[in-house]
Amino acid sequence: MFEINKDAFGGFVQMLRKEKGFSQKDLAQKLMVSDKAVSKWETGHSLPDITLLVPLSDALDVTVTELLECKRMENAVDLTPEEAEALVKTAITFSEPEGNVKREIKRERLFIYLGTFALFGAELAVLYCLGLCWHNEAMLLCSGMSLGFGAYFWLFAKDRLPSYYDENKISSYSDGIFRINTVGLYYNNRNWKHIINGLRWWSSLCTLVYPVLSGLGEIVFHEAWEFVGWVLAIPLMISLFGVIYRQGKKYE
Repeated sequence: MFEINKDAFGGFVQMLRKEKGFSQKDLAQKLMVSDKAVSKWETGHSLPDITLLVPLSDALDVTVTELLECKRMENAVDLTPEEAEALVKTAITFSEPEGNVKREIKRERLFIYLGTFALFGAELAVLYCLGLCWHNEAMLLCSGMSLGFGAYFWLFAKDRLPSYYDENKISSYSDGIFRINTVGLYYNNRNWKHIINGLRWWSSLCTLVYPVLSGLGEIVFHEAWEFVGWVLAIPLMISLFGVIYRQGKKYE
């Protein structure tokens, strides 16, 4: 098995992109990624995710084999079983983030989660200083659940699914205490990272939005706010599945 040369890969992608008359932004839009991602590929700082290999090869009008070999090939589709296996293994391994990159991503996610936790505490302090109910049961339940979900999504959720998810139509997922089962939506490595990323931001948003709603609700509805607060909790929790289905169907 051989290793992908990042510089050679980047140079090949850049050459093909210019031959097609695409700017980095044009190519990025075709692949639904940022132009910064394309720039990192071309400068050899990173490699695209394995799920982008086929779309990238189609956009640049080459085969996946040529893309991985970083050169044009006359008989790119005529591979021996050994060569095909080597290419597949390379495709699987080369898209995994390097150790330093993984650690940086984890630190960034930890920072965002802790920042959400700190802001939530600050919101409770503001409610207390304003003489508003900072321990409303509906608010604490919804924000507490969102923080709990957020701890999993930001810190522990896996960015990739086992390969059998790509080979079969599977609508359920379990990881420790986390369980999810959806009707009409199948999980795979095209949509999973988008679903998890959406759920990360959903958890932070719900954690921070509900204290604000609680304060405003108490000012507007007074004693009736306790009932209204429980009513508002319903759409916030339902929105969890809205994020899953929206991201899942968009990238399925």
